[in-house]
Amino acid sequence: MPFFLLSFRRATGALLCAAALASGARGAEIDLKSIQQPVLEQKKSKYGPYVGVFAGSTTGQDAEMEIDSTGKTLEYDVLDDDGNIFFGLEVGYSWRTKYYFEFSLEFEALFSTTEVNSLVNDSGGGGSGLSDTDLTSAKADLSYAAFMLNGVVTLDLKRLRPYIGSFATRFRPFFGAGLGGAQIWYRNQSSSTLGDAVGTPTAASSTPFGIDEFVGAYQYFGGLEVTLTEKLSAYLEFRRLYFAKTNDLRSFSTDVFLGGFHLRY
Repeated sequence: MPFFLLSFRRATGALLCAAALASGARGAEIDLKSIQQPVLEQKKSKYGPYVGVFAGSTTGQDAEMEIDSTGKTLEYDVLDDDGNIFFGLEVGYSWRTKYYFEFSLEFEALFSTTEVNSLVNDSGGGGSGLSDTDLTSAKADLSYAAFMLNGVVTLDLKRLRPYIGSFATRFRPFFGAGLGGAQIWYRNQSSSTLGDAVGTPTAASSTPFGIDEFVGAYQYFGGLEVTLTEKLSAYLEFRRLYFAKTNDLRSFSTDVFLGGFHLRY
């Protein structure tokens, strides 16, 4: 074989080997990146802080008042007929697990105010000693500021994306519970009796008093969060909030429907 043909064949073989080695190196690099990328993303999204705001209205508040007036014990049922203003903010931190759940710990501050109507519930009997003409009703402003520490469990469906699609994984059901305390104000009370309406006012026609106390509180809640962008989400929630007994107010609880936004970092 002529020398130049042999040299050409050797050079061609060397080039092909070099190309194969380069291709293999690029393939190994691509495979390495494909392995590393999910790991990096998982580490990046394993946990993180968030802030949120929310607002809503109650579907009603239930409570009982027990007060002494002119030597008589008056027991009132306190009802919120018109709903109220309910809003607040929260700061939290979340941890993702290798399963389908995300755990969060959050602190929230909330405020609510409403006008409540109340009616004595043992007229003509029990401890009140009131007659039908002494049937007492009252209106007052009821407000509270609560501070709660919540634990939240969220169902994270991202691992099921190959099976249910990317759209369904945007919906994240959650539930949680919280403990804390609340400052309660019960003010500007005005009361009247049936006797007032017929022109025969009684000693029980005015029972002015106020509440300004800090008490314990707890709640439970659940809802659905929807991912809007990588960092922003919106949610709808129902919660039940309970308050410890004050000197005059007992069995105080409220149901709330609210909506809000979470911004994650």
